[in-house]
Amino acid sequence: PDAELPRFETKKHDNNELILIYSSCRPFAYLAKGLIKGCMNHFNECINISLEHQNTEGIYSSVITLKRINA
Repeated sequence: PDAELPRFETKKHDNNELILIYSSCRPFAYLAKGLIKGCMNHFNECINISLEHQNTEGIYSSVITLKRINA
């Protein structure tokens, strides 16, 4: 009951780009990125992922940008 789960805020930039904002008291943005990559592989999606840290004191925040690669 005392678990502190990460938060995700989403922003859809356009039909080919999604921005996820990861916030947590723990630095697990790379884990989130890996889980997203696993989903991409499973669903055979071609997506470019970038991760930018925006950490502040006591809060780990990262912007994960997903851009679909048109085949």
